[in-house]
Amino acid sequence: MDVWNLAIKGGPKYMTTFQIQAIPSVNVTATERLIYELLTRGYTNATISISVPSGEVNISHIDPGLCPEEIMLTVYGLYPWPEMTAQSEYSMGCVRGNEFATRFCKLNGATDRAVWDHPDMSKCIRIVSDFDDLENITVTADNSADIVDMIEDLLKEQSNLNDAQMDIVLEKLSEVTEVGTLTTALSNDITKIVSNIFYIKTNPTQINKILSITDLMGDRTVFEGDAHNMTAPSLALQLINPDTSQFHGLTFEVSSLLNDSTPEIFYDKNFTVHPDTGTVAFISLPHAIESFFPDNGARPRVQFHFYGKENLFESLAPSLINPTYL
Repeated sequence: MDVWNLAIKGGPKYMTTFQIQAIPSVNVTATERLIYELLTRGYTNATISISVPSGEVNISHIDPGLCPEEIMLTVYGLYPWPEMTAQSEYSMGCVRGNEFATRFCKLNGATDRAVWDHPDMSKCIRIVSDFDDLENITVTADNSADIVDMIEDLLKEQSNLNDAQMDIVLEKLSEVTEVGTLTTALSNDITKIVSNIFYIKTNPTQINKILSITDLMGDRTVFEGDAHNMTAPSLALQLINPDTSQFHGLTFEVSSLLNDSTPEIFYDKNFTVHPDTGTVAFISLPHAIESFFPDNGARPRVQFHFYGKENLFESLAPSLINPTYL
């Protein structure tokens, strides 16, 4: 591998860095000299002239090393990836099925080191068929979306879970929210799963786990703009990254909630004392909470959660029931 900086003059001055790959048998010194001569020759046509000063070209030979040997336990089975040279691809047969899984060892342009790309197992068949199989899979950033898809499939096949099966589902969802890259699509899928769990019998420990999952998901979901919401039957999450320079409070309202329906929600960038007529539930945060925002320049994250199932917040005392959680 050879790396150089190319400076182009003729008006504004530009600098760029990129990599050239040569066949392994070339002479490094001769190759560097050839690249240097070609670059400093310049370029001219009818509309443009590029001049490259010889003192502003830097060529250096790099050794990116190898992509390391790595054993991956995935929803498609166990895959041992061997050491590989940069800019090369390795294929192995799928654990289940007659197709192949592939993975590319690429050159990281920022570090000039060899790094593994995400494996492509789209042609392989998943080996997980029940909750016990799910329990044995380690959740990683790479397979978190597959884990969520698998949970959705298992819940479609079996809607009544025992305590052990529910514990497995909640533990895997918790691990996904901790290590996964929570795109809006992935968080929307988790929201739908949590909504489905509402209709399955859960114990108090499991309910606390559900609330921890939605809270961490709200903190880690990555989205563009100032706000994003996720809704599903009997569940709504509103995430807001307020502009601290123009903060006047916040108000979150649920305007409609029929039996087991998806809540209709909205928020206002102001503190509201009295909600609109017909509001099912609301909460307002005054301007004063700005004093609790981080002072390191980072935009804060405000979450509003609405849970429409009473069984989530039943007290151990039969006479005490909190019908919603905001």
